[in-house]
Amino acid sequence: MRKTTLVVAAVCGMVAFGGVSGSVAGGGTQVEARGGFAFEPNKLVQSTLAWHGGDISIGSGDKLTIVSGDEIPGEPHFFTIVNPDEKPQFIQDLFSGGCQTCNAALDQHFRGVPSIDVGKPGFGEVGDSVAIPDGESVPVDVTAPAGTMLHFMCSLHTEMQGVMEVR
Repeated sequence: MRKTTLVVAAVCGMVAFGGVSGSVAGGGTQVEARGGFAFEPNKLVQSTLAWHGGDISIGSGDKLTIVSGDEIPGEPHFFTIVNPDEKPQFIQDLFSGGCQTCNAALDQHFRGVPSIDVGKPGFGEVGDSVAIPDGESVPVDVTAPAGTMLHFMCSLHTEMQGVMEVR
């Protein structure tokens, strides 16, 4: 019982003081697409898709590994840096197509471009995006300067959102 209490207390402490981001063997930070869909005609449409490790703290110049580990066979994800005001806040926003950065990224990804780098080399500007094929992982070098807050989401599943604090 004492061991369980300590584990619960430790997890609660990590959540209360800044969240959790995964570590990768050999160093680095990881974020993973997890979850799935549920559908029952005339009853239910549900998505539990999320970026596990959602809010990330990472050093400038560090490697971020993005993993597709959801429950949906064949489903890709597109990790895209967006403007904060492009992130959907309400259910109707998910279906509005209002994220212009996402639309531009998806247009290129669906034409076969796996990685989009809009400015300086590396991953760190609005519009940078990378395709994550089902069951695979893709590393990117985070090049935004320390002190930058990058907002990201899956440009295909816009309910999958997070913030990357670059330190």
